[in-house]
Amino acid sequence: MGGVVALRLGYHWLFVIDALTSFGAAIMLYYYLPKQQTERNRHKNTVLKDHSTSAYRDIRYLFFILLVALYGIGFFQIFATIPQYFNRVCNYNEEVIGLLLALNGLLVVVIEMPLMAVLQKRKNIFSFIITGALFIAFALGILKFGHGLILWSVMYIVIITASEIFAMPFMMNFSLSRPLKERQGQYSALYSISFGIATFAAPSLGLGLAGKYGFDSTFDFFIVLSLAVAIGFWLLNRTAEIK
Repeated sequence: MGGVVALRLGYHWLFVIDALTSFGAAIMLYYYLPKQQTERNRHKNTVLKDHSTSAYRDIRYLFFILLVALYGIGFFQIFATIPQYFNRVCNYNEEVIGLLLALNGLLVVVIEMPLMAVLQKRKNIFSFIITGALFIAFALGILKFGHGLILWSVMYIVIITASEIFAMPFMMNFSLSRPLKERQGQYSALYSISFGIATFAAPSLGLGLAGKYGFDSTFDFFIVLSLAVAIGFWLLNRTAEIK
C-alpha cells in the first residue's frame, strides 16, 4: 500500500506510518513471543553432541542455501525491477503500482494459511519448492509477452504470489527439520543470510541488467535463472534425504 499512501498523503506520511507500524510490531513481539527459559537450558545446551553436524560442513545444506539465495534474487524482482517496469513500460502511476503490490500481500494473507493446512500433509516438500521456482519463470514470461496490459500485470502478481506461497514455507520447513536441535540456530542463521544476500543483490542485479540491456533481456535472464534453480532443487531432492 506504500504507493497509494505516497500518492494520497505524500512521502512524509509514508515514512511516519512505516515507522509507527514497525514500532508497533516490535512491541507486539516483545509482549507476545514466549519468554526463553535461559537459566534452565543454559547448562543443557552448553556442550553440543559430538555427532551433531555443523551447518558449514553440511554440503547438501550449503547447496540448498545457494539455491534459496538465487530463488530470492529472482523473487525479489517484484520489489526492484518490476515497479520500474510498471512505471516506465506500462505507464502505471504510483497508485496502480501500489495496488498491484498490495494484491501480493492480500493474497498471501487470504490463501497461504488454508493452503498450507492441506499441502503440509504431503511428504515430498521439494515438489512444492520446485513448483515455486518454476512459477517465477512462468510469471516473468507472462509479463514479458503481456505488452503492458493490466490483465497480464495482475496475472504476474497472482503467479509470483503462488511462487511465494508454494516455495518459502517449505524452504523454512526443510531448514528447521534437517538439523538436530543443538544446531538449529546455525542452520536458521544461514537460511536468514541467504535471503539477506538476495535482498541486496536483487535490485543491484535486476536494475543493473535492465539499465544496460533492457527489461526484455532482464526477464530472459531471470527466467533462465529460475529454471536453473528449479533443476537444482530437483537434483537436491534426488540426492538428499529429508529428515
